[in-house]
Amino acid sequence: MKTIKFQLLTLFIALSFYGCQQSYFFDEAVVVNNEAWNYNQPLNFKVDIQDTKKKYNLYFDIEHSTDYSFQNMYVQIHTTFPNGEKTSVPLSIDFMDKTGRWNGKCSSGFCKLRVQLKTAIQFKEPGQYGFEFEQFMRKENLRGIKNLAFRMEEVGGS
Repeated sequence: MKTIKFQLLTLFIALSFYGCQQSYFFDEAVVVNNEAWNYNQPLNFKVDIQDTKKKYNLYFDIEHSTDYSFQNMYVQIHTTFPNGEKTSVPLSIDFMDKTGRWNGKCSSGFCKLRVQLKTAIQFKEPGQYGFEFEQFMRKENLRGIKNLAFRMEEVGGS
């Protein structure tokens, strides 16, 4: 009887943790080869949007080594709309604060940094959207970049 109670308690705890995990409408991560993001290797993501009444938060997540050599990173974000129109926006991402402390959550020599790109955005037309992220620094290879991810979270209905 004790074994069954223990198993049920363990199952309940596991399900509780599972229910607390973040759920995304779109979630794609890329492991960077040799932990060096080359400017000739942009990240490309395709997202199918059908409901133009829904709102989304857009995130760019970066996992990097504490050996990363710079205080920031410049990224060029290119968006391709279903009608073929394209836009480009530069983005400066601060990895450290003014005192030299890493932004994000750090442990064991690595940091996870979340950049919120858009809040409660609505897409104007249904179809496939393309998002391209390219590193836009003066160095060909950004050493210390381990993983990069693009995520979209649905934040409400119409």
